[in-house]
Amino acid sequence: MWSTPAHLHDLNDEEHFTAQHMLQYVLESTGWAPADVQVSDVVIGTFLGRTWKRLAQETRAERVERWILPAETTTIFQGAAGGRPVTVVKFPVGAPATAMVMEVLIACGARRFLILGAAGSLQERAPIGSLVLPDAVLREDGASFHYLPPTAVPAPDAALTEQIRAACERRGITALSGTNWSTDAIFREFKKKVEHLRQTGVLTVEMEAATIFSVAAVRKVEASLLLAISDELFRPWAPAFLHDLYRQRVRDAQDILLEVAAGLPLPERASDQGPLGSGDAAHAGSLGGGQG
Repeated sequence: MWSTPAHLHDLNDEEHFTAQHMLQYVLESTGWAPADVQVSDVVIGTFLGRTWKRLAQETRAERVERWILPAETTTIFQGAAGGRPVTVVKFPVGAPATAMVMEVLIACGARRFLILGAAGSLQERAPIGSLVLPDAVLREDGASFHYLPPTAVPAPDAALTEQIRAACERRGITALSGTNWSTDAIFREFKKKVEHLRQTGVLTVEMEAATIFSVAAVRKVEASLLLAISDELFRPWAPAFLHDLYRQRVRDAQDILLEVAAGLPLPERASDQGPLGSGDAAHAGSLGGGQG
């Protein structure tokens, strides 16, 4: 047998250890105070190398030296968007690593995630240079199934997504919507599968959306994902990762997320933002366990 028995995959079971346990372990081992590792309630994250550096520059952010995870796993900066505190994060590529980083950020105070990524398009209506706000995810990753049952359809926070859509419109950009396909194996997107998903109307393909939305749902935080189309799969593969149009659209998307972040309200209470390891036991309890 190469997988665990189905009856052991109980999403309502208690986790053996959590990101809160990891946070508490690091604080106790290092002597750091909870405030040393606190992040902003709003996180602007991306998987794109140049983009996170531009985000850090635009927010005049400083690198966080005291952090729960090693620097080679992820890099975080503290800055401000329009005077509003934000945390800028370079997410590692792939669903499991994304879930781990999100969990730790949530334990340290993150409550809203504005994430920028790239995706391949399966439909002619989303050519290279388009921006997409996925509203549902077809799950072919692995990590999301540790958060939501197989019948669940991960989706972004509706209000946060509409704020991003409105910011796109203010710049004269129409963000497309549709179903996204999350896969763990970008070089195993088989032709028959791609064509079938095209025919069923699936709009985009990438790697992390299912997990981003699933972690957010279980941990009761808000998350939305803005995707720039980097390549086309509705014809023989046509990449544009190095093309000016794609790069410009990524810069547009970056500015859009910064604008949205700047307009988000500050937490009403200190406990709404503080690290879960700092004594907010009631809130930590509400974030524990699987999806009910």
